[in-house]
Amino acid sequence: TQSTWEGINSLVFAYGITNSGKTYTVHGVHREEGLLARAVQSLFVMLQLCEGDPSETDVLQEFSSMNDFQHAKQHHRPMNDYFVMFSGLEVYNEKLTDLLDSSPKELKLVEENSETVVKGLLEVPVCSVEEAMSYVHMARSRTQMGHTSLNADSSRSHTVFMIHLCRGSDGTAEVLSRLAICDLAGSERTNRTQNTGLRLKEASNINTSLVVLGRCLEVLRYNQSRPISQRRVVPYREAKITRLFQTTLSGGGKAVMLVNVSPCIKDIDETIHALRYSSIAKEVLNVATPLPTRRKIQVLSPERLLTSPGVCGEFSLTAFGEKGSEWEVRQQMTSKWVASLQQLQLACLAQQEDDQRSLTHYYEQRLIRSTQQSCHRESIPDEGGLTQQIQQLQSELSAERETHAHTRAQLEEARGAMEAIPHVLCVD
Repeated sequence: TQSTWEGINSLVFAYGITNSGKTYTVHGVHREEGLLARAVQSLFVMLQLCEGDPSETDVLQEFSSMNDFQHAKQHHRPMNDYFVMFSGLEVYNEKLTDLLDSSPKELKLVEENSETVVKGLLEVPVCSVEEAMSYVHMARSRTQMGHTSLNADSSRSHTVFMIHLCRGSDGTAEVLSRLAICDLAGSERTNRTQNTGLRLKEASNINTSLVVLGRCLEVLRYNQSRPISQRRVVPYREAKITRLFQTTLSGGGKAVMLVNVSPCIKDIDETIHALRYSSIAKEVLNVATPLPTRRKIQVLSPERLLTSPGVCGEFSLTAFGEKGSEWEVRQQMTSKWVASLQQLQLACLAQQEDDQRSLTHYYEQRLIRSTQQSCHRESIPDEGGLTQQIQQLQSELSAERETHAHTRAQLEEARGAMEAIPHVLCVD
């Protein structure tokens, strides 16, 4: 948010495999705010600090130092009207749609003043954190969600929420900077998700766009250490999500990548791939510079905004709250997902216990066979160290029995703890 205040566009996107916690990172849950809510709150607090005479303690909570605050306050013009604009869109099957429009249609990307923008995207002014989050909740209720074998509430599209810091008056305003927070859909493997039909098409488009993003980052890393004559063309146009952020990734702003990893051992291959993906992004050096020209936008007054058919056609913002239909549906889906997750975890614990039992049985059978062979060779001198091998097997069997007993106790304790948990946070 500090870069946003300084007039530099910023991009934050969450990347990871499906069900790794990307949506939770961006949005959080009811009582645990995510990145988006905290960024909106921080921006409004900065506006209040620059317009007043705050204490040093309040300043250091939002700014890195007092010098940064003084620098920001020098660029602040009290005689001008500063306000915040909010917009939300999603990229579903390589099609852009407006999440604030009750009757969405496919949107197109165009270039204005050396910046890639979405033509026809609805941008609404917000006066408080509560109003901004109400629009966020409304947008989330319109995103594409679906059920897969790995995630009961899986995001089937890339969602982008943009916060614009503007300066001007009613009618026309100048966009000073933009903060874009993107929740990328998770990469999936068909042999694990068992997707078919529409879900398979969605997964194919998701994986393709993520591959293109990875190629863009790899080419950017390659070009930064090469002369101009040897540089490659960055394939921004091969996917909508990379085309949307072309200006920022090319040096017109700052970009931050958040990588979510899964603690499940079955996701180890995908997790390693995500970490390799992030290592490429970490090596990309992006020197952010403000855009030479700033975009002009039309600002709707509150009266015109309320009568706009796109915003209020089928949705009443004032009637929408945390107890609205979206939260009820989310809570129902979360409860079902929690129940299925608990069953899966209990099944994994039972499978682990069966594997431990099979291993112990294997060592017992191996010891029996070794004992039978030793009975037939009692009269033969122990030239091959058979007695020592039997003793070693006996010690290994004893150790495995102790491990099995300890593991069984842990499984029983984990099973009891799982059954006692009232709910689990639903992520991604």
